[in-house]
Amino acid sequence: HNNFSQLHLHDPTDRGSSSGDDSKLEGGAKNMILCEDVIQCRNHQTTHRTLLHSLCDIPSDSSPPPSELIRLVASASPRSLLLHESGNSERTPLHLAIARGASLDTIKALLGAADQDECVKAKDLLLALDSKLQTPVLAAVRREIIDDESIKYLVNRDVDGSSL
Repeated sequence: HNNFSQLHLHDPTDRGSSSGDDSKLEGGAKNMILCEDVIQCRNHQTTHRTLLHSLCDIPSDSSPPPSELIRLVASASPRSLLLHESGNSERTPLHLAIARGASLDTIKALLGAADQDECVKAKDLLLALDSKLQTPVLAAVRREIIDDESIKYLVNRDVDGSSL
């Protein structure tokens, strides 16, 4: 059972109703309201740990969020893809996803969100360094946490090999 299957959208402008009736909203508007509400969430223990960091930090063996939710949150706040979390690890959401054994769909969702943004590029995600001076691709190859298909995908996305 997935913890994220109970996610419900609501109209935040309808403060008087507790019914959660979102029938007045179109599909895109529902997603945008969800994104705007969700992106505002922050872990108060660190300054640069966004909701996207938290979602990517859930181990793959303990009911991780669906890749569509990762894509939705990353697309709503693409610059969070490049934020390094404060603290010792300084990892980006892609670093965290790889360290937690994310599926290929989740990795594609993160890089796909970067591909869709004008300011953030997938290459920047692939070249981001953590506190151990490892790119996500290098960490994936060294740690052997994610499956071979995901590693091949990451290596193929890095056409010139600069992230290794």
